[in-house]
Parts: sequence; structure tokens; C-alpha cells
Amino acid sequence: MNNKSVIEMAASRALARNLTPEQAGLLKLVLANDNMRGDFLNQIDFEHGHKIAQKDEDNLKLIAALDYALGRSTTVPHTVADEIKEHWDYFTNLEKQDIVEKIESAISKNRAGHDLDVRKWQEVLDHADLASAPRM
Repeated sequence: MNNKSVIEMAASRALARNLTPEQAGLLKLVLANDNMRGDFLNQIDFEHGHKIAQKDEDNLKLIAALDYALGRSTTVPHTVADEIKEHWDYFTNLEKQDIVEKIESAISKNRAGHDLDVRKWQEVLDHADLASAPRM
């Protein structure tokens, strides 16, 4: 599985995990029905298109993937961490702050996976520190 597929899978799973049972059931019906799916996407554009258009889709996927990957002990955390570091310059300052806070919180609560995973998340924090330092 390539990195893009891993990020998309993790983002999908993060969304699914955060739905209520009612939302999950309805979304499952919508996605299974071509007419409902089209209506749903049109309504999303109508209700939220102006907000979504301002955000980079990659940013949205990576932040959702981060939520899924934190605490996992598979290859997903390493892929997500590497992709976040590679994409760092494209995040807004608020997104960067959110990413750092999520990782620091997971590490402080011992919910960032095994030692190997924690070291990988620490690499993201170290990169964030270096990336935000003023350039001379």
C-alpha cells in the first residue's frame, strides 16, 4: 500500500470512529445509494463548500490520519509521521499547533504507541521546532 492509500485509509477510519451510531448508519445508507450519494455531496458543497475550499485536502486527510494513527502500533503511525513532516510547510499555523498539541498530549498520556512509535512522533515534534525556527 502506498503512502497516499495509507493516509486515506487512516483518515476514513478516523471519520468512522468519530461518528455516532445514527450518523454511521445514515452515512452507510447514503454511500450505498448513487442518488443519495450525489444529493449528499451537493448538500455538503452547499452547506460547507466555502469552508472546505479554503482548506487543503491533503491537510484535512493528514490531520484525520494523525487522529487515527496516534496510539497505533503498526506501520501507519510511521507513514503518517513521515508524511506530516514532509508536508509541514503547507499546514497553517493553527493546524501546526493542533498537530503538536495532539502529539504532545498522546505522549504525555502514554497513548502514543510503543517506544518506537513515541520516538517517531518525537521526530515530528523535533521537525516542527526546527521548521518554525526563524531562518537566518
